[in-house]
Amino acid sequence: MPLAQLCCRFADCYGDAWKSEPVETALAAGDEVARPLEERSVEPLQQAEGVQFDDTGLRREGTLQWVYPASHAWSTHLCVHAKRGEAALRSEASVLNACRGYAVHDGLASSCKCSEGRHGLCHAHRVRAVHGWIEPGCQWATEMQTFLLDR
Repeated sequence: MPLAQLCCRFADCYGDAWKSEPVETALAAGDEVARPLEERSVEPLQQAEGVQFDDTGLRREGTLQWVYPASHAWSTHLCVHAKRGEAALRSEASVLNACRGYAVHDGLASSCKCSEGRHGLCHAHRVRAVHGWIEPGCQWATEMQTFLLDR
């Protein structure tokens, strides 16, 4: 969220718009507190039996960057990278490159290249793909979607 918009949110919540300097100070302090937690989130994900991976775009200082969340039931790690794909997934900040269990993701070729563990296709991505195949008279796709949604 842009800093100016964040300052306006404080006005919505507390009745006073904050200046950018105290917000930046609070964000820096929060980053300092969160950094050890972030570092501790990596190893459990690398050792987990299965980890869910995804990617999404993010505007950061006016440029498009990419967020790569890695998560399982007990831990989540967010990697932000300027590039999308293999360069980001092989970077030190990524958890995928050291995943030893099942890496469950959207099936992008770059995701498959970046982990020596086993791979699985995300169920939501399967359902979305089958939905795209449904056409009038395409009975198998309709039946497959029903089957997947029942799981």
